[in-house]
Amino acid sequence: MSVFTVHTESGPLKVRPRRLPVDLTVTMATHGTVRLTGVARFFPADTVHLERSTAVIGDGCVLRQEEHFHFHHVEVSFDRLVESPEALDALRVALAEPGDSRHTRHFRDAVRGLCAPPPEPETDNQARLRVRQPVSVTTRASAVVLGEGTRVTRKVEFISELTTIDAVELLARDSGLVNAFLDHLTSVDLASREPLTSLFAAAAGQVEDLELIRGAQDLRDPGTSVFRAVGHEVVSDAVGVLLGTGNRLDRSLEVRRPDVYGLAPSQGLEVVTEVAEHAAELAELQRAVAEQAVDEPEPEPEPHRRGYDFDFSFGF
Repeated sequence: MSVFTVHTESGPLKVRPRRLPVDLTVTMATHGTVRLTGVARFFPADTVHLERSTAVIGDGCVLRQEEHFHFHHVEVSFDRLVESPEALDALRVALAEPGDSRHTRHFRDAVRGLCAPPPEPETDNQARLRVRQPVSVTTRASAVVLGEGTRVTRKVEFISELTTIDAVELLARDSGLVNAFLDHLTSVDLASREPLTSLFAAAAGQVEDLELIRGAQDLRDPGTSVFRAVGHEVVSDAVGVLLGTGNRLDRSLEVRRPDVYGLAPSQGLEVVTEVAEHAAELAELQRAVAEQAVDEPEPEPEPHRRGYDFDFSFGF
């Protein structure tokens, strides 16, 4: 690299220009992952190749990424609840002695023990890399916008026909739901699932947008990736790409919630129903035994004879 001489009052000063690195930001939608593959990078690449991506190239640019999610149907699943022997045993005990706060608390604690720790705020749906300046760009991108200070809006839409919410997550965060769930299983006709559906539909309607997105079973993942070859960064299927210095990415999220909530017709719901029916049969048997014990007359005590018994037999 060339060395320049700058003349100052103190004498000549040799200056070696230093090229500042350029930021390469690659984004995916909220539910996806930017995958980094290829060789380890010890020095910044000097070439970026864009495949099937929307890119904004320039300094001081703003890319606004608007994500729209539409959910058509949400189901609550009991599968994880019944897959835990501890939680299932705690449910049996709580149903065997309804109203006992100790057993209710034990069941709630067992459910909470099944919950995974909350995800970290920083997700991997975005990758920020450094490339060398000057950088060469080759592209077969969907769209490329060039210019300093450019503002671009990128709208993406996703539709999910089926989203599954875990009953464990709903029960773990709401003590009132735990009490209502146990009351339903011990006091309502189990042949009708409408009360149970209404109970968990109301709870599922309160979950946050990100939880709905994580529970979607059929959201398309474009497979956004960055392949790191020697001297190259190959970006494929990115929702957005920013290349330059001083750029900013703004995200917005809009979720259209479903009109239909229900219970997943899975093995978990069948097991919960069987446990409740068994507890009801056992309670009915205990009541019948208790009533029979009340109806049966108590045996009369044997008469007690006063005095003493004497033996007047004599032997000669």
